[in-house]
Amino acid sequence: MSDIAIVGIGCHYAGGIESPETFWDLVANKRDGVRDIPPERWDWRRFYDADKRTPAYMYVKRGAFLHSDPWAFDPDFFGISPREAAGMDPQQRLVLQTAWEAFDDAGIAGRISGSSLGAYIGAFTTDQMGLVSTPQLAPYFDMHTAGSASYTMISNRLSYVLNLVGPAITVDTACSSSLVAFHLACQGIANGDCEMAIAGGVNVMAQPQTFVMMCKGGFLATDGRSKAFDAAADGYGRGEGVGMVVLKKLDAAQRDGDRIYAVVKATGSNQDGRTTAITVPNADLQEQLAKEVAQRAGISPHDITYVEAHGTGTPVGDPLELQAIGHAYGAVDGRVEPLGVGSVKTQLGHTEAASGIASVIKAALAISHRTLPPQYWLETPNPDIAFDELNLRLQLDAEPIDPQIEPVTIAVNGFGYGGTNAHVILQEYQPPQHTKGNGHARTPRHYGVLPISARSEQAVRDLARGFVERIASGTDPGWLAEAAWTRRNHHPYRTGFPFTDHTDLVQGLMEFAEGAGPINRTVTSKAAEPVFVFTGMGPQWWAMARGLLEAEGA
Repeated sequence: MSDIAIVGIGCHYAGGIESPETFWDLVANKRDGVRDIPPERWDWRRFYDADKRTPAYMYVKRGAFLHSDPWAFDPDFFGISPREAAGMDPQQRLVLQTAWEAFDDAGIAGRISGSSLGAYIGAFTTDQMGLVSTPQLAPYFDMHTAGSASYTMISNRLSYVLNLVGPAITVDTACSSSLVAFHLACQGIANGDCEMAIAGGVNVMAQPQTFVMMCKGGFLATDGRSKAFDAAADGYGRGEGVGMVVLKKLDAAQRDGDRIYAVVKATGSNQDGRTTAITVPNADLQEQLAKEVAQRAGISPHDITYVEAHGTGTPVGDPLELQAIGHAYGAVDGRVEPLGVGSVKTQLGHTEAASGIASVIKAALAISHRTLPPQYWLETPNPDIAFDELNLRLQLDAEPIDPQIEPVTIAVNGFGYGGTNAHVILQEYQPPQHTKGNGHARTPRHYGVLPISARSEQAVRDLARGFVERIASGTDPGWLAEAAWTRRNHHPYRTGFPFTDHTDLVQGLMEFAEGAGPINRTVTSKAAEPVFVFTGMGPQWWAMARGLLEAEGA
């Protein structure tokens, strides 16, 4: 497989994550996304009983829930009627919104209609289907109901709405769904099925019955938290969210001048086969897959810098997974220090179909920041894990990566409770030798005006607030203006901010975000060919360009 670049990221997870920047902020600063089940979903007291044996009740009252409303959606932005949107699975809504944000992050939003771009999305839970398929709601079924909760539509609606003609595939391998989707997307690009792809996964916890089922299966932790690699691990804590990444061949990303978060060196997937029970992992097959993917990538096991593990926090799964990782990457020839491992599930919960892509995003951001990402929660390391023997250590604090380590290489491991495993190796992007070290040597073109546009007045003001945050985080206003002009899609509600220095621009954006200043409403249409405009004022002679106007094809 030729190298593939991650050029765009979109994400919404618990803890207020709404962008790659807020994702990294939560991870690096070890903040927590787990909370009580919010009352706007359901009153947990109606379904809760601490006694695990009580039928029809769950012994969990916490989880990693989104701060935003999954049902909040602007259907007009995507050309969907309000009537159809009213019954849409919130997972479809989140995928549409987050895919657009990922495309925007990649600088191609609004410019991909008709392109050979594949959509590979992981999905697992069927909460929406359970909500709409009750007999009481049967009289309200309409022409949109059948497609409102179908797995098929999670990927296919994205392709339909944005007019994408590459493969559209929804993948369900349970907890490894989005990592398998990522693997298939890379294969699709390598095989020529699509020029680019968007890969990810989504999970929304919309009803208590799914919690009840998982509790009766004994899968969930009593405190609602995934305590990965801890002695207190007693099951996983559920989480919800969506993550999407934009993929394209590395040489194409270099050609187009894309920002490259990380390079995909190799991916792979296999199955556990027959184990002691269908939900029990197979350490030998996980180890075999990791070794195969590393060999496929042409990377020596001791060159892996860090492993982002699945790390559900189950008493069976954690020791088996780290046994596999230790044998594949830790206790190997050439490694002089223990290999750091961790799991983002301690912060975001186990987001099931969206968990693998959360791990990919964490790994890609760690690479781009050249920082080993910390694990949030640990009290006592699991005594059933032989850390010293496996030459592994839990990465409990953020740690800058030694400058002598080049390139940074991170492996991502994932497995589903039905036995489907997936593995990915990401590496730091290193520019070609003749440009290496130049960074942003090129100065941005001096546009002098920062354009802001959206499809509603409030969205324009919200975007202005987001630009303030980007500048505050260190983004150069000149680069921001160039990107806004050349890589963002331009919408009907718009305004612009002339600027000469950082302070004036930030002040103007903040005032505008709070409601000051007008917003222009324009209607524009793109012409297929160049248009020449002659105003009639100041031509060199009367009737200048009339011949051009009358010429065939003009």
